[in-house]
Amino acid sequence: MRYCILILLPGLVFGGCVAMPSLQERRFTIACAGLAFPVAFKDDEATLYLPDRIAVLPQVRAASGAKYQEGHVLLWNKGNEALLEIGDKRYEKCRVAHAR
Repeated sequence: MRYCILILLPGLVFGGCVAMPSLQERRFTIACAGLAFPVAFKDDEATLYLPDRIAVLPQVRAASGAKYQEGHVLLWNKGNEALLEIGDKRYEKCRVAHAR
């Protein structure tokens, strides 16, 4: 969200915009064949809690769904379906479930 503020004082005008961070973090579990991990979505990034590391991926442009990528780690999801790529390893047909 972005809020713009305009302050008028006698003889002076101050204006500016500030991006307000989202206060709500959404947590899910993604289950792929041979791999399941928690993920948290907040603002324009996804944090993946993988077995060997934590990966923070910024959101990037996608033709459909939501896509997050940083270096050789990519997460794409649309609805309850997801795809994860880590280097040359590709996990397809992943399912997204609400965290409990």
